Amino acid sequence: FDDKKNLVNHWKKNPGRFSGLGVNNKWLNTQVTFNTDKTFFINHSQDSILFSPKSNVEYVIKPGLYNLRLDAGILSDVNEKNGSLGIEIDGIVLPENTILLDGIETWVSYERKIRINRSLKFIWNANQAFAFIAHPFLTPLDYKNTKPNIILFVVDALRADSLSYTGLKIPTSPNIDELAEDSIVFPKAFVNANWTKPSMLSMFYSDYASNLGIGNIGFDVSPVQKKIFYKADRQNLINKLRDNFYYTASIMNNVFLLDYTGVGFDIGFHELIQIGKDIDDTKKIADETIDFLNR
Repeated sequence: FDDKKNLVNHWKKNPGRFSGLGVNNKWLNTQVTFNTDKTFFINHSQDSILFSPKSNVEYVIKPGLYNLRLDAGILSDVNEKNGSLGIEIDGIVLPENTILLDGIETWVSYERKIRINRSLKFIWNANQAFAFIAHPFLTPLDYKNTKPNIILFVVDALRADSLSYTGLKIPTSPNIDELAEDSIVFPKAFVNANWTKPSMLSMFYSDYASNLGIGNIGFDVSPVQKKIFYKADRQNLINKLRDNFYYTASIMNNVFLLDYTGVGFDIGFHELIQIGKDIDDTKKIADETIDFLNR
């Protein structure tokens, strides 16, 4: 990096805490958040490779046929709000492998089948703007996924005795009732605390929130709490999935699983879609979830 061209501290940018990379390589896994929808207040965060102006990253690749898929976007605090991202294959950049990025905080999707004999190189061409390549997937065309998908539905502040299948006479939850008929149900499950943040973190870490450095009182996260939380030598469900080559995503309206809010923590999702608008958020979360599953 040219130390004369530093990206200002964007208010929604986290280091790659769960990437396993050393400090000097954190830019290879920076999680950046774009405010992509002003109506629903959607903040879309993705694990990304960070490119300073006029920089590149090259990888040696085993020869073969691949499907390359990625998102790309720009951040800039100056007038330059565009640039070109070239994808060089075996030393050649073809016009169809050049992505034009125009406008900040917008994710642009790219997908193409390519043949690689030796190398893949990303080249960012801009004088002052910074680029991000989000979740670049390079998948052999003959790849077969044999792992099961894991989907966790969480409904905040929903009492079990408000559901019909638990005995409530009013038909409040026909779809959940139908799911319960074909499921293993744990009727004696209980939460770690009486509100969202400690309960949610306890669920992902399988530990008491107090052992994670999280108190049961107060919304704000203090520097001491952050230090305890991030320094602790323990894994959560998301970390274990990452270690086993799962791609993890959260689609939610929950500020407590977001580090940059000042009231929450980063637990390692590759991708987060946070819908900030209340009341209208339920349908939007469902729509975004279906779109993600289709992708």
